[in-house]
Amino acid sequence: VDLKLFKPYANDQQASKFYLSLITAAAFEERKGIQYMVSALASYPHKEKIKYNIFGSGPMASELKRLIKFHKLDTQVIINKPTNTISKVLPKNDAFVLLSKGEAMPLAPLEAMASGLPLLVSNYEPYPEFVNASFGFMVDREDVKQIHGVLDELLQKQKLKQLKTSAREAAKQFSWENAVKAYLEI
Repeated sequence: VDLKLFKPYANDQQASKFYLSLITAAAFEERKGIQYMVSALASYPHKEKIKYNIFGSGPMASELKRLIKFHKLDTQVIINKPTNTISKVLPKNDAFVLLSKGEAMPLAPLEAMASGLPLLVSNYEPYPEFVNASFGFMVDREDVKQIHGVLDELLQKQKLKQLKTSAREAAKQFSWENAVKAYLEI
């Protein structure tokens, strides 16, 4: 991951906000699990404290829009078109969500970590290989109570601050410099 391109803002611009800003940047496909997060937000008792920004497009776009409207989440969940400036968008958020059923190369979560965002991901591979409690949460994507528990933790400002710092630190092991170094040692 490019640590010079993906980085947190120098000063935490989120400190004065009164809500938790979540982001997903992914193809709108069933296996990405965006629908599970939307459904979990529908029954979350503190949903007014959450803003969920979804960036992407794909075959599930109309289904996601229907789900958002059905659950009356129009003010909490915003669907955005794909962006080619994700490195500027990520640091404006507090945590990255991807409840996908497997990823070949989890570049988006690594870029989010480099931007200082803790992760809320599924417990499917490859997440158990690199996500730990110092910067992320792995959940059963269909378990609403687990997702609610993570949201409760993320709403704690001090905890969120620690997670953000740890996410950036953990991303350093996946930097291009470290990848090249490891390759040259082979």
